[in-house]
Amino acid sequence: MKLSERFKIMLNESGLTQREFAAALGITENYISLLINGKKEKISETLALLIQEKYGYSAEWVLTGKGDKFVNTRNSFIKQRTIATVKSLSDQEIKAVMAFINSMEDLREIFKATYEETTSTREHVAEKVEEYQVPYIVPLLGRVAGGKPILAVQENDKVIQTNIKCDCALEVVGDSMEPGYKSGDIILIHRQPELLNGELGIIMILEGAEVAEATFKEFYKENGRVILKSINPKYSDQILNKNDIMIFGKVVGKFNAEKNGM
Repeated sequence: MKLSERFKIMLNESGLTQREFAAALGITENYISLLINGKKEKISETLALLIQEKYGYSAEWVLTGKGDKFVNTRNSFIKQRTIATVKSLSDQEIKAVMAFINSMEDLREIFKATYEETTSTREHVAEKVEEYQVPYIVPLLGRVAGGKPILAVQENDKVIQTNIKCDCALEVVGDSMEPGYKSGDIILIHRQPELLNGELGIIMILEGAEVAEATFKEFYKENGRVILKSINPKYSDQILNKNDIMIFGKVVGKFNAEKNGM
């Protein structure tokens, strides 16, 4: 099976458009089009690992068409999203969902365990619903430099739990974002394709259509240029053309390892 056919399968099964699929991965829509049309027959291991993290398709299967199609299907992307959604519902919403599910015999057993776990958890929650925080279990993808850009490297099976809504986490390397973010800190990322001036984010630096490096910086855009600033004043700004970067996501918080028993 060709790479183009595998990408068509992923798009069809995810129900996403080429633009949505590209934005979720931090790459261009044109790059996805080249892959689907067979005009580009290879992708980087980094992109394959991002697809694995985001959608559960095995990086090996994406790259070669060999091996299992999904990794850890017991905790696949679809199931994670389903469980997280159920846990975010109010008691009345859960009752309405369960009424619908109970009318569909084929789905009853799939959701039964999730429903029982959720309702059991809610029995121990205080009456003030606004104080209840949903834990998010997200993958720790690897490292990202606050100084000289380096690739974010996938570290399989490593996850963290946080009450801050996010999609993934990265470990900071270097001192350029001190004092706010020190080397070894774990930052929480919300995947999104845009940043506002002054926001902290993970920025992918491109070489052609490929992602070459990733860096953690304060983001600014003016007159068609992108300026990446460090918090530590000893580091100079990075000035890039806006077409030479893609936004991986926004930094929404910092993981407290001691508070979370790590």
